Amino acid sequence: MRRPGGRRQFLKAAALIPTLVALAQPLRSVLAASPALALQLQGFKKPRGVGVDAAGNIYVADTENHLIKKYNPAGSYLRAWGGFGSSFGSLRYPRDVAVGPDGRVFVADTLNDRIQVFDQEGVFLAVYSNGRGGGAEQFDTPKAVTLDGEGRLYVADTFNNRIKVLDAAGTHLFAFGQAGSGVGGLRNPGGVAVSPRGGIYVADTFHDQIQVFNRAGGFVRKWGFTGGAAGQFVSPRGMAVDGSGRLYVSDSDNHRIQVFTPEGGYLDGWGQRGFRFNEFQNPKGIAIGPGGRLHVADQLNNTLPVFVALPPVAGAPDPNLAAGSSVGPVAVMAALHVPETAHNIVDLRIDRADGPADAGFLQYYNLTGGLARWGYPLSEVFEETPGNFVQYYQRGVVDWHRREDLGIHVIERRLGWDLIGGGRGGAPDQGAELGILNANEGVASGPWGHKVSNQSVDGTETGFLDFFQWLGGEMSLGVAKTDARSDTGAPGTVMLPGATPGFIRQYFQAGVLEFHPDAAEKAQVALIGYHLRALAYPGEDWEGREFGETAVLEAGVALAAR
Repeated sequence: MRRPGGRRQFLKAAALIPTLVALAQPLRSVLAASPALALQLQGFKKPRGVGVDAAGNIYVADTENHLIKKYNPAGSYLRAWGGFGSSFGSLRYPRDVAVGPDGRVFVADTLNDRIQVFDQEGVFLAVYSNGRGGGAEQFDTPKAVTLDGEGRLYVADTFNNRIKVLDAAGTHLFAFGQAGSGVGGLRNPGGVAVSPRGGIYVADTFHDQIQVFNRAGGFVRKWGFTGGAAGQFVSPRGMAVDGSGRLYVSDSDNHRIQVFTPEGGYLDGWGQRGFRFNEFQNPKGIAIGPGGRLHVADQLNNTLPVFVALPPVAGAPDPNLAAGSSVGPVAVMAALHVPETAHNIVDLRIDRADGPADAGFLQYYNLTGGLARWGYPLSEVFEETPGNFVQYYQRGVVDWHRREDLGIHVIERRLGWDLIGGGRGGAPDQGAELGILNANEGVASGPWGHKVSNQSVDGTETGFLDFFQWLGGEMSLGVAKTDARSDTGAPGTVMLPGATPGFIRQYFQAGVLEFHPDAAEKAQVALIGYHLRALAYPGEDWEGREFGETAVLEAGVALAAR
């Protein structure tokens, strides 16, 4: 336990149904084979993970008994397997269990640094690992596992501070996340869940927050910080998504469960520290089974309470809402006034028919490089199209908009250079430069053979790679459309409209890096925000809109949706 937790009211919509009976109804063939196992089957010992199959059968990672225990939907004991050890089929402190769409059972065999696969009878099928470590085929203390509808496996590779993604056969596909507190940075992630639309939720446990990534592992957003109030966390762990897209989080050291909209808006929560109904002691894994029943591994109470589902979101979705329309008031949750341009950068809480949603422009600004990345704001945050909010800056544009591939609203950088396009006549590559490549060392970026390097094509020391990574890399700027080279405007090359030739520049989807040899900060982001404003509002049509000087805003102010 890291810190004492808080106290919350019970969730009124959730009613407790009987707890699973932990006493074993012995399976004689197992007991005869292993007398030691018979003693372990008397009850749970700090269970930390739970999974449910399509028939409603329940699988519990009975962590300190080194077992997986299986129960029928009514909570009657069926069988157990495992036992302490490192051979195939044996377990060492398993922390989580999940059942795939094909019925196979996947176990995070935590202190063996591997994933083991079993059938539903407990017969060993496979092991995924090449030993402890940080390589592509390795794990270091994996603590959570889940699957999507296609059978792809997502593993919280906890001490490697990453999420690993494997295909149904166990082949490594990719990993995302790294140690740190920057964009996509994780600290001991202890939970992972996947929404039906493919969004990946990560319990960033020691940062006391939830992070959201897209199906390719790209950072989308995050919410939460340390505390005991609604929407705050102390050691969040297990997570699950219900049929309405709501996210349930076991807020472990606050001894409660919290529920959020797909976009991170707080809905409700229940639990406090204790051993009675609707009380928990460090709940860990959670899983949602048929009928929406929520199962919680209540670690220090050594029980597994089961709750009936919250009701589905009622009614057909509003067609405007499906397109991203906001509904109701918009409240300022945090604000920073920038006197240089007389504008405010804010975090908003937006009331919607499907629950509140947060649009954290200030949080995103600070997370992705602040003034160095974005410059000063050129506008207020405003609703540019129904339900989609935006803010223009000197060096780019940030949008809070609906991503249909994820099924949620996200806040992200606008692909500015893709819009400006480099004046290449609407070519489908949108301003990629195909013929000039950098032979110096660097990091590959994008599908066109380009890289980000600290040297330009002619060998000039630009520091672009260090600056690029400090800003958050592709999460901040997108992929490279050119290498770093002198702008000439020659046929077959790209150049920012109206830019001075002769500067070393490198073009990315969402921004342009420039080299200023005589400046204190030699690597800078070009001022493309003015071009983007002109594209969106030609003929200075932006005048008189949300680009004029604005009074200071403060947290707590309610704004009308606009």
